[in-house]
Amino acid sequence: MQSLFYIVFLCFGMVSLLLPSSVVAMPHIISAEPSNMVAGSEVSIAGSGFGAIQGSSEVVADYGKGLLYVLKPVEWHDRRIKLKVPDLGRNLRLKLRVYSKHQYSNIVSITIKPDIKPSRQSNLQKTHMLSVGDKGEDIFRISNSPAVCGKVGTVFDHAEIKFNQKRFADAQFIALPKKGCSRCGDIHVRWYNEPTGKLAYRVNIFQRRIEGVCPQRIRHR
Repeated sequence: MQSLFYIVFLCFGMVSLLLPSSVVAMPHIISAEPSNMVAGSEVSIAGSGFGAIQGSSEVVADYGKGLLYVLKPVEWHDRRIKLKVPDLGRNLRLKLRVYSKHQYSNIVSITIKPDIKPSRQSNLQKTHMLSVGDKGEDIFRISNSPAVCGKVGTVFDHAEIKFNQKRFADAQFIALPKKGCSRCGDIHVRWYNEPTGKLAYRVNIFQRRIEGVCPQRIRHR
């Protein structure tokens, strides 16, 4: 009977040595809300196993075309993380993962809407009303603020012509910069006004606000 006790005790001890002393919970995301938001707004990630403090843990966003980027948290708790999601001028549909305890969580997707605003650039108005009629081409230059690491800048998104006067006259774009450019080419507008015609218009430029990429926040697969 005593021999049997020693055998059972020995086996139990061996099993105990083989089992880990504590089970490490893998990070798991339940939801990311809101899942559709304006760039720069806060998103709340709910789940478990994130860790009570951030430490070396991080949230990684896949912006597409191989860009994996670490997002800065506003709050970090074991079951909830809050952070702001910037527009980097890449994809607007992102995949988020939490990296904690040397493990990656499952993936959740969110969509950000670009923050597009009219430019405050001046000198974008033209008037043509020569009594005998005329035609020609106007050129407008675009001014953007460069986006540097962690700072918001602007890129060209689109443009439109707003007419103040248009009598026997017209104007239209014949050349526009590439969408998303920071160092852009000029805008070219071809116009005409017939005799007694009047033309007065303004070019409205719309810019997309993006955040500059920081190399130290880029991750590799």
